[in-house]
Amino acid sequence: MTPARLPEFGSQIRALRQKRGLTQESLASLAGVEPQYISHIETGRRRAPSDKVIRRLAEALRCDAGELVTIAIWARMPREAKRGIINLLWGSLNPADILLPPPEAKLKDTK
Repeated sequence: MTPARLPEFGSQIRALRQKRGLTQESLASLAGVEPQYISHIETGRRRAPSDKVIRRLAEALRCDAGELVTIAIWARMPREAKRGIINLLWGSLNPADILLPPPEAKLKDTK
């Protein structure tokens, strides 16, 4: 699977839920979240939940948490970074050309 074809997080959750024969309500109960939260994830209204919720979803869906985390990271990534990674993997971009925010841009003032 190429990075451009990684499934969206919500569609992956829906497919796994349906494969396991679970309703949104039953998955929500197993994962300790509200049914509306599952609906928002599956419809893309929420791109990807926290890592803690991802682990609970993986346990409820009996799937690999690492795979869900990978899909979630992709979903959270800015479009420009995705393009850079895809171009790098396809050999049309030098690694130094990937524009990522500087580390200090990720820090938030806690005052």
